[in-house]
Amino acid sequence: MIHITLKKLKWLAFLAPALFIGAFEFATHSFFYQVNKLWLDIADILFIAGTAFLFSRFIFGIIDKLQKNVEERNNELSAINKIALALGRSFNLDEILSTTLEELHSAFHDTRIALYILNENKLHLVDKKGLFKDLPLTCVELNGTPREKTSGFIEAVRRGSSIIEQVNNTEHLAYLPFKGRKGVIGIISMSRNYSFHSRELETLNTISNQVGFSIENARLHSQTYEMATIEERERIAREVHDGLAQILGYVTLKASIVQRLLSAGQISQAESEIKDIEKV
Repeated sequence: MIHITLKKLKWLAFLAPALFIGAFEFATHSFFYQVNKLWLDIADILFIAGTAFLFSRFIFGIIDKLQKNVEERNNELSAINKIALALGRSFNLDEILSTTLEELHSAFHDTRIALYILNENKLHLVDKKGLFKDLPLTCVELNGTPREKTSGFIEAVRRGSSIIEQVNNTEHLAYLPFKGRKGVIGIISMSRNYSFHSRELETLNTISNQVGFSIENARLHSQTYEMATIEERERIAREVHDGLAQILGYVTLKASIVQRLLSAGQISQAESEIKDIEKV
């Protein structure tokens, strides 16, 4: 792969033709001066035209590669931006995972993708996208003996960093862990028929970090909501308890008044107190 910047390309496009024509003119006049001038001029024109054509093909080939790299980078940055915006709007774990999977598949449409969540030392398959040759593993036991299909998962969780593998010279695999405060909480598994280059891995690591951060936020939000719900229930229970205690105290007081009024033969006043009790 040719690595060249636009600045270098501008200098190359300016200097290369000038140096070539100068060298060619020097060579022709130094070694072929005895040749008929007409035929020498014709040869000059044909050779320079052919060389200019080949040089232009070379330059435009480089420009096409640069443009393709820019387009690929724009697509990757767009995926990062879309995922960041989508994840920032949601505290729902299922929505976070489905959004991540959709955007990853949109950016890397020729790649097979599976999402796993870590729970009780096992990686559980959440969802998948792409045309898999074989069905992806639904559960990966991290305490078990590593096998060909599980070694990448286990190593990625153990290291806490991305793992790249190649199987049978045809399938390239990437295992990208996403982390919470206490370590790895899941894995993005990706596979395709050609290698992952370094720029793609940088993009994927950025996305996996975003996913881990969003999942951790969603879990904290859920825990906070549950704690707030419990506190609200306890507050209501205290208010109900206090209200009932006040009502029972009032009824007890009124009952004692009624009892004294009845003992004193004051029936009408006792009936009035009883009506107050009924209202309460």
